[in-house]
Amino acid sequence: GMTTIGSQSVGSTDHIPFDRAGLPAFQFLQDRVGGTGGHTNLDFYDTIPIEDIKKNAVIVASFVYHTAMLDQLLPKKKK
Repeated sequence: GMTTIGSQSVGSTDHIPFDRAGLPAFQFLQDRVGGTGGHTNLDFYDTIPIEDIKKNAVIVASFVYHTAMLDQLLPKKKK
């Protein structure tokens, strides 16, 4: 499960263009367990552990729901 949240960006990810445009953008990081920890030419959808997909879907859905229910907007990142 998720145990840490932070506002630090780790570069070269899909959320960067949104972040640069000033839109709320998030990157969910998972501990590296085995493998390279990064993308390779051997990445195929059928090699992703199904339990990881299920856990990550719950984490993202929970984050989206709880963020949408906040009484105030999330703080903007400093440029």
